Amino acid sequence: MNTRDSILNFAYNEIHNNGFQGLRADKALPVLKISKGALYHHFPNKQVLGYSVVEEIVAKNYISRWEHILKFEGHPIEFFIQSFERMRQYETADSLRKGCILNNLIQEMSPLDEGFRSRLKHIIDKIHHHQTNGIRFGLEKGLIRRDVNIDAEAHFIQSGIEGAYSLGKVHQNRVVFQSCMNSLIKYVNSLRA
Repeated sequence: MNTRDSILNFAYNEIHNNGFQGLRADKALPVLKISKGALYHHFPNKQVLGYSVVEEIVAKNYISRWEHILKFEGHPIEFFIQSFERMRQYETADSLRKGCILNNLIQEMSPLDEGFRSRLKHIIDKIHHHQTNGIRFGLEKGLIRRDVNIDAEAHFIQSGIEGAYSLGKVHQNRVVFQSCMNSLIKYVNSLRA
């Protein structure tokens, strides 16, 4: 891994643990055994580093979860369910304690910094785009109920995911998170034709 990627990964973990405002980029120097000059060569300030984390790591991780929905061989609702089940199985007590980095940054930085807000909105918009494509495909194939509002359902599904992470974080309890995800699975099953 090159120096720039090492700094990005360090910053990602620090932001996930402490929020962007709690990020101290200089903590990377002894951990990564780099000079201050190397840090500032790649990232001239903390804001540029934060934006880079969002654009290069957070966006990639979250958007990639949904971009293959139209290539899925089965029922689009099954794609949603399998995605929720992966989230449910992947999350540990420690990861839930930290919360969803996307949700954390939206709550922390959207009201404070337009650069963060626009980058985070881009991620949400891309997820929404992929989810609406999956729902639209299901409607066109007669697999999803005709009364479904594509945009509203995609927004509701995303809010359900982020809400599950928020409740899991505040309760610091996998059972709460998994219960929310189970309810979300029941909900998307109700969209079948």
